[in-house]
Amino acid sequence: PFELPWLLRGIEEMFRAPAASKGLLFKVDSSPEIPQFVLGDATKMRQILINLTGNAFKFTAQGSVTVRAAWNAGRARFEIEDTGPGM
Repeated sequence: PFELPWLLRGIEEMFRAPAASKGLLFKVDSSPEIPQFVLGDATKMRQILINLTGNAFKFTAQGSVTVRAAWNAGRARFEIEDTGPGM
């Protein structure tokens, strides 16, 4: 078990300075249904979110990057949205 809200706050803190330096709006939206503790591999989950969010920042020159986390039927769902050019 690990604290998912704590992990999301860590991601938010990690990318706050890079967002400010690039002049981007950065937001982490987490649904109120997310439980305090979840079962899973916190290290891998953190690394995946860092990689996806890092890529969003890498390819976004202006606008915003948003990380969304939701909980449905016992599963977490994550979305990373940016205003970059896309693939």
